[in-house]
Amino acid sequence: LGIPDPSVEIRGRDELCETFTALLERAASERRVVCLIDALNQLERTPSGMHSTWVPERWPENARLIVTAIPGSETEGLLVRRPWIEALTLQLLTVSEVERIALVVAGRRRAEVRPELLATLTARQTSAGTPAAGNPLWLELALEAMLLLDADDFARAEQLPGGTTEDRLHALRLEMARRLPGDVEVLYAGLLERTEEVHGQRAAREFANLIAASRTGWRESDLRALLPARTGEPWDELRFAALRRGFRAHLVQRGAQEQWEFAHAQMREAVRTRDLPNPAVERELHAAIADHLQALPPEDALRQTGLMHHLLRNGD
Repeated sequence: LGIPDPSVEIRGRDELCETFTALLERAASERRVVCLIDALNQLERTPSGMHSTWVPERWPENARLIVTAIPGSETEGLLVRRPWIEALTLQLLTVSEVERIALVVAGRRRAEVRPELLATLTARQTSAGTPAAGNPLWLELALEAMLLLDADDFARAEQLPGGTTEDRLHALRLEMARRLPGDVEVLYAGLLERTEEVHGQRAAREFANLIAASRTGWRESDLRALLPARTGEPWDELRFAALRRGFRAHLVQRGAQEQWEFAHAQMREAVRTRDLPNPAVERELHAAIADHLQALPPEDALRQTGLMHHLLRNGD
């Protein structure tokens, strides 16, 4: 638009939404505008983000809004409050799309994905009989499992027959691909088990459980208090860094307070299903978290937004 950025003078959320709507209308009056948002459900977990109330009620004729999300409060908020939005179901990835994505991901890792390995990946099926690789998240998890190898994997590869190191690595990846479960939840469970093997069961499990039980993840300062209390082990900066790396891209920092959180909601559910199926155990965890939040200063933002949630989940 060629105008100064007005954001420095905005003082409240309502004014912010009004300004955004006005700027969008001005831009759409001059040219075609497309707003594309990927993973709407991964926005910061504020009430506005969780229920999509920030989306303007009116939308210019010459503008389009395209969002992707898994079903949840964000999509429900859009469809209920914005009648001009239409819901479409994304189709599974085609075989050619799977192959193109796999080659791009492998290129970033400076690894080779041979045709035989691609064919094995595309042949895997879910428990419902659909192509597992048609789900982009499954494909991402499967590729990560095969491309991000550790010392134990390289040692196994050295024992396999093959002329070159790359041939042996290909044989190892092919063996792994043939054993891959076709469901995302089972893949996540395998990732959790592997992390526990490498970093110790208690530390890895309590770390995952704390994040799964949180509303929006935890700051490092919270984990400094919570993790030793849950494991009985002293805080170790290097071990914490290694533990974070063990979760790879499935652990991210979000929000103004840089809270550690799972990248995908499916991993949160996988942890709860695997580690917290007993309601009494989950309530005890929420009680411990509530104790921690109550010990924080009253003005602490995470205490203000999370304490009531954990008290309620504890039945208190």
